[in-house]
Amino acid sequence: MQAIKFWQKCWLTEKRSKEITGDMLIDLLDERLEKVTSATNHLYVSVLRRALDFQKRVGLYFRRFITDDLMKELWKLKLVGKSKEDDTRPTEHQVYLLYKEFLEGYNNPRAKVPYHHLMLFSIYSAFREGEICNIRYSDLDVENGEVIIRDRKDPKKKYGNHQKVPLCPACLEIIAMQPRTEGEDRIFPYKAQSISTKFSERTKALGFPELRFHSFRHEGISRFFEQKMSIPEVAIRSGHKTWDNLRRYTHLIHRNPPDFWANCKRIEQEYWGANRVENQALKRHSSESPSDIAPAAL
Repeated sequence: MQAIKFWQKCWLTEKRSKEITGDMLIDLLDERLEKVTSATNHLYVSVLRRALDFQKRVGLYFRRFITDDLMKELWKLKLVGKSKEDDTRPTEHQVYLLYKEFLEGYNNPRAKVPYHHLMLFSIYSAFREGEICNIRYSDLDVENGEVIIRDRKDPKKKYGNHQKVPLCPACLEIIAMQPRTEGEDRIFPYKAQSISTKFSERTKALGFPELRFHSFRHEGISRFFEQKMSIPEVAIRSGHKTWDNLRRYTHLIHRNPPDFWANCKRIEQEYWGANRVENQALKRHSSESPSDIAPAAL
C-alpha cells in the first residue's frame, strides 16, 4: 500500500504512459536513493510492474514502459538491488534496557502500545511485525498453544495463505496481559509500520542504531536453532518458504539461550512494585482480569 500511494503522488502521474521514458524512471529512482535503499526501490518498481500487468482485468490499457532492458539498466546503475541480510542480534543488556525504557513509557495515562511486550513477543514467536499486529483472539487456541496467521507472506500466494502456528508459553502469557479493546478482535491492534519506526527511533536514541524491530525476529529464529529445533520446525514458526533462507542460522552452536521472559517479568514486577499504574487501559484490564497482570501491579 505504501508503494501504491507513492506512485499515486509522484510526478510521473502527470504523464501518460506513452510519454514516460526510461530516463524519467531512472531520474525518479535516483532522487529516491537519498531517502531509501536500492532494495526499497526494487520493491516499489515491482509493485508498479504488477499494477501495469493487471490492466486488462480492469479494462484499462497502458504502455508497459518498464521493459526487461530497462530493468537491466536499473540494476546496472544500482538504482534497484537486493536487500542486505541483517544478522544483528540484540545483546542481553540491550533487551533489558529497552524493556525498561518501553515499560516506563507504557505507564502513561494515554499510552496505548506496549512496545516492551511486542519486543518479547517478536523474540519468542519470530513473527513478522505485520503478522503480530494481525493475529486475532478468534484465531487463538490457548489450550493447544496455537494461533492462525492469516494471509501469511508467500511469493506465489498473496491471499488465503492461512497457517496454524505453535505458540510457546511465554507468548501466551504476553497475550493474556494485553488489555482488550471493545469491538476489536486483534490481539495487538496497532500499525506495524509505526511500531517499526518507533523502535528505530528509540534504539538510535539509546545508541543502538543497528537494532531494528526485525532484529528481534532474527533473534527469535536464532534461538530456535540454538534450542536444537529442526529446519521444518523453525520454518513453520518463522514463515520461511525456502530452506535456503534459514541456512545461515544452522551454524549456530546449540546452547541454552537467555531466559529473557523470566528476567523481564522480574523487571516488570519490580517496576510495578515501585510505581503506580497510570495507564488507563491497563487499569481497566487489571480490574477485569486481575490474574493476568503482574501481581505487583495491582
